[in-house]
Amino acid sequence: MSRIISRAESSIEQSVVTRAAQYGIPSIKLSIGEGWPDRVFLLPGGRVFFIEFKRPGQKPTSLQLRRQSILRQLGFQVEVHDAADVVFRAILAMVATP
Repeated sequence: MSRIISRAESSIEQSVVTRAAQYGIPSIKLSIGEGWPDRVFLLPGGRVFFIEFKRPGQKPTSLQLRRQSILRQLGFQVEVHDAADVVFRAILAMVATP
């Protein structure tokens, strides 16, 4: 089953990626199989921040929730967002937290 990305989700993701890059925060699009977060942001101090982008009001699938649980159990920060401003504020908060 291939994943269909909505235009709204893609637009939110691209907006955040562009803004983050302007702040020197690179990201990598993850295409490693179904259920894994959409993107990883590379933060100072060798930290990574996984984001699952959703269109407004959409919730993660059960497979996505399982994958997020695995990452969290390994100590990674994983969040799900459906608004560009909220994602970007979360990224900046992670950067500000040593």
